[in-house]
Amino acid sequence: MIQFFYFLLAIALAFSCQSTTPEQTRLNHQLEELQRKQVALEQKQYVPHLGWSMVQLQTYHAKLYFAGAAKNWELAAYYVHELEEALEEVQKFHPVHEGIKVGQLVEAIALPSVEKVEEAISQKDVVAFSTAFERLTLSCNQCHQSAGKSFIRILVPQNTGLPNQDFRPTSQNTKP
Repeated sequence: MIQFFYFLLAIALAFSCQSTTPEQTRLNHQLEELQRKQVALEQKQYVPHLGWSMVQLQTYHAKLYFAGAAKNWELAAYYVHELEEALEEVQKFHPVHEGIKVGQLVEAIALPSVEKVEEAISQKDVVAFSTAFERLTLSCNQCHQSAGKSFIRILVPQNTGLPNQDFRPTSQNTKP
């Protein structure tokens, strides 16, 4: 009996799909127009140059370090997330740059190191964070070497070049 019901339902759906109302036709045209507009917008979308994306990554790298060094785990979690998103944008917008498979390098070298930093932050472990961050820094340099850009060397930050941000946890921050 249930099979017969499903059979009748399938026939009813098949017949109802074959005739379109003027409203369905109008909606289909609107959908097609919106899809064309979306494609046009995507073609006009601003894509930052890879070099600018790398500056952004370097800034997040430094801010991540200072937040972790200050044991501001909430801020460190924020910056490791921003760093990961920026790396994913590099993969999306620059999968290949000047013949170099940047997207594959990010996937194979950088993102696994980011995951280790995330783990250390979630554990709120300063020693694990320091070790993971050094590996992350090394992975940046490994990517550059693999890309034939070994003259670009990233370091663990020594002192903050960002004097306009307080990296201490809010509970330690006495200034507004």
